[in-house]
Amino acid sequence: MGVSPVWVRVPPSAPVMAQIKIRNFLAKDLKRIIEIEKKSFAEAWPDSYLEKLSQKYPNDFVVVEVAEKVVGYALGRLKENGVGSIKMLAIDPDYRRQGIGKELIGFLVNRLKENGVKEIFLKLRTSNNVANKFYATLGFEMVKTIEKYFPNGDDAYLMRIRI
Repeated sequence: MGVSPVWVRVPPSAPVMAQIKIRNFLAKDLKRIIEIEKKSFAEAWPDSYLEKLSQKYPNDFVVVEVAEKVVGYALGRLKENGVGSIKMLAIDPDYRRQGIGKELIGFLVNRLKENGVKEIFLKLRTSNNVANKFYATLGFEMVKTIEKYFPNGDDAYLMRIRI
């Protein structure tokens, strides 16, 4: 049985041919997700960790395609007591600044809201100024700094959006 697209939308700023399709992760996507992770982050998560997350949260792991090519992924899940979490998000550097990340976050926020989530949290490196600005423009606010959160000792911002 094939997986039908979850959502298809053409952002206003994109050319008509650049259709975005957001769908649930499939096992065949793992290799491409690992490639995007390594292109996106100097300290990428290990391949085994990405595989583990895809197996542990198959219904919460989504990919975004442009012209049938996986160009990004995200993991957004319902935790408990009306709280959601965006665990990870990455867009291939060749496809950034085209509104794809914004569409992907919008999809996750709507999906979590439909499941009764009232607020969503995420963590990002304090040194990641681009991501910090990106999430702030989408309505996320910094809640606190978590010292030495990442394996290399980097600090993280805990950010939240109320929906």
